[in-house]
Amino acid sequence: MAQVSAQPALPNGATVSGGGVPTSDSAKPFGMHGAFRNRLDATFGKARHDATVRDKRDLDRIAYYRYIYGDAATTGNGTDGLYDQYRSRHRDYPEGDPRSLHVFTADALVLKAHCGLETKVRTDCSDGNIESGILRFALPIRPGSYIEIRCKMPSAMYAWPAFWLTPGVEMPPATPGGKPSFTARPWPPEIDIFDQFGFNNTKPGHYLFSGTPTNGKDAAFGNPHDIYRAPDWGDKPYYQPAQDLTAGFHVYALDWGDHTLKYLLDGKVYRETYFEWNSEGDVPAHLIASLQIGPKFNDLSGLSDQGGEPHGWDWAIDYIRVWTKD
Repeated sequence: MAQVSAQPALPNGATVSGGGVPTSDSAKPFGMHGAFRNRLDATFGKARHDATVRDKRDLDRIAYYRYIYGDAATTGNGTDGLYDQYRSRHRDYPEGDPRSLHVFTADALVLKAHCGLETKVRTDCSDGNIESGILRFALPIRPGSYIEIRCKMPSAMYAWPAFWLTPGVEMPPATPGGKPSFTARPWPPEIDIFDQFGFNNTKPGHYLFSGTPTNGKDAAFGNPHDIYRAPDWGDKPYYQPAQDLTAGFHVYALDWGDHTLKYLLDGKVYRETYFEWNSEGDVPAHLIASLQIGPKFNDLSGLSDQGGEPHGWDWAIDYIRVWTKD
C-alpha cells in the first residue's frame, strides 16, 4: 500500500479535548477560506508527528466498529444486520491481532476485509461469511458543518467504501466498561457524501455516487433537487471524475448548509443539492465510514477474496475531520 506523505506539523499542536475528541484549531478544510471551528481532527498514523489518533486506544474514544444501526442485543450478531443489502459483517479485534480490520500504519488507518469469517476458508465469500472494517463516530453533527476525509479508494472489485450520515442516538453501555449502543431513528434522512463500487463491468475508482436517499418521501425533505452539477456530469446517475480515484489519495468533503449540500472533490464542488434534514425528534446525524464487500444489488458471480496480498480491498484513510462553520 502506498504510504501517506507526512503533513506539516500543526503550529499549535493537535490536542484531545476533555471529552476525548481529538481537535485542533490549526487544521483547516482543504482549499477553503473563512472561519471554521474544528470539532473533530482524526488524523491517523502510528509515527507521523501530526497524528491525533495513533492506535486503537485513541480510536476507541471517538468511534465504534461492530454495527451501523444496532448492537449485538438488537441484531443478534453485533453487525449491521438491519440492512440486508450488506453481505459482510463488522468485527472488532484487539490491537495487533492478525485478523484486525482496523490496522494502523506509520501514517494512515487502513480498513480491511476478507472472506472466511465463519468457515475459516478464505475462498468462501458467501453471504455473511465476509468481515470488514467500519468507523461510526460518536460526534453528533448538524447543519452548519463541514466534513472531510482524505483517503485512497480500494482498487479491487466488489468493494463498497461509503462515507455517509444517518440519524441516531447514543445509548449508555449496558454493562460497566462496555461500549455504548446506537439506536437508529426511522430512515430516512440519509446523506451520502460518497459511495464507490467495483461491480459488473465498472472498475472501482472511476465514479462517485453522492446524494440523499429519501425513500419516496421527498416532500419531507423540502423536495430535494440539484442546484448545480459539474459541467461534465452528463446524464449519468453519478459523477465520473477524470482521474482514477484508486491511484492515489484524494480529499472528499461535504459543505452542509441549512438547506443545501455541496459535495466536493479535492476542493472543487461537483454537486450542490437542496435538502432539509428532518429526523424524528430532531435527532442529529452521526458520521460513518463503512467498508462493505459484495453489495447484493450487483453481479457477484466473480466474487473472491481480494483482501490478502496485494490488499485489493484495503481502504487507506489519512484523516477524517469535522468543523462547524462560524
